[in-house]
Amino acid sequence: VLAGPWRSSPQAATAVLKGLATDTAEEVLRCMQASQLEVNQFHCTCVISSCRRSDGWQQALGILAQMPACYSVQASLASYNAAMAACSRAGQWQVALELLQAVHEKLGSLAPSAISYSTAIGACAQAGQWQLALELLFGFSDPDEFMYGAAISACEKGGGQWDKALGLLSHLSMASRRIPLNVIIHNSAISACEKAGRWRCALELLHGMPRRKLTPNVVSYSAAASACEKGAQAQGLLSSQWRIAMILLNNMQELRVTSNAITYNSAISTCEKGGQWQQAVLLLRNMAERMIAPTDISYSAAMSACKAACQWQVTQSLLTQMPTGLVASGYNAAISCFAQCKQWQLAVSVLRRMPGLRVAPDEISFTSAVSACEEAKKWELSLNLLTIGRAASTRPRGREVEDLAPAELLALSWRLAKQKQSSTSRSPAAEREARQVAEAAALQAGSFRPKDLASLLWALAESSRLWQMCR
Repeated sequence: VLAGPWRSSPQAATAVLKGLATDTAEEVLRCMQASQLEVNQFHCTCVISSCRRSDGWQQALGILAQMPACYSVQASLASYNAAMAACSRAGQWQVALELLQAVHEKLGSLAPSAISYSTAIGACAQAGQWQLALELLFGFSDPDEFMYGAAISACEKGGGQWDKALGLLSHLSMASRRIPLNVIIHNSAISACEKAGRWRCALELLHGMPRRKLTPNVVSYSAAASACEKGAQAQGLLSSQWRIAMILLNNMQELRVTSNAITYNSAISTCEKGGQWQQAVLLLRNMAERMIAPTDISYSAAMSACKAACQWQVTQSLLTQMPTGLVASGYNAAISCFAQCKQWQLAVSVLRRMPGLRVAPDEISFTSAVSACEEAKKWELSLNLLTIGRAASTRPRGREVEDLAPAELLALSWRLAKQKQSSTSRSPAAEREARQVAEAAALQAGSFRPKDLASLLWALAESSRLWQMCR
């Protein structure tokens, strides 16, 4: 149907191919070849570009390789750039670099463009290969802001290479004044500082943006707030950093920068670590007022703040407000708070409710609830908890006993004790497993809390004849 119009106007085919999915576009390309319609570099490049949207990097490479033989056209620089973009999107940074090298070798006098290098640097950034990203950046004769932005992003993702990111930002500001600075580049530098916990540098970058005629956005403030949270914990400044978090939120409101859950979560976590449970709860309630949906991180951080102050009534109130569909961490924080405040009935109640809310209890849920029962001397109830839903009281599949963490060893020892109580005879397999648990626990004895270690020894003694080993 389209053969006539496309024969007289190949550009019409290009427009159609741009909007098609990869498989469909490739099929149309083959039909064009079979119908003896013109197939040119633009058509092939459009199909290769569609591979980026579908993560079909292998298809992109296949079409690129087939262009000379199947479609009688040579791959252009745009074709290689499109293939590199598909590989970058799929995390295939090595292949992207190989394509960049192929451009140097196969296209002769046509050198790779800034787009070629930006794409290759972006592929390295996705994989955190900051050294290669910097090598590519300084290997190009005239880098632009996109290349600098991709390189700074590589420093961010490469383990928080904050000093390298700041060096690039300084180089961009001083040596290349004709290259415009933008918010994205600054945000990447702030995020690099955040990853490394360099909160002072992050705040300096944030506050320096207006001087460069840049308006900070929600990403800028969120990264700075997260930097304050991580840096305070690393440097022992937990008692004061919450004030900075509150100032950042106030600044956002004054500048009419729309905040999001990430910004609030960082502020709530900072308040929690600083022992400011009232501020943490206030921020959580402010989220609802500002039509920002709290996440499981929001609730778990606020409840953890209440735990430190033994505000179990506030946690109980927050629990009733928590929406369904969240993961276990919020419920675990509530159970842990109730256990800390010696409210074992509430801890067990939350654990029993979790399966009905379609939230699978994990080993943290189990351990916290058992700890609450132990404090109240409810030994029988502690054993009965092992039968609840999908509580993490069994060994994870595919893992050996010696690889289990202390909480998992404790859970497994209680399961063995429960099996022993319900059985009239000792199982040789259970005896062997109990011995393995005891041997693994002996290697990690220093990682157990004293009461957890006592519980494990009791459970092992109850489940087998390991009195000597327990001693």
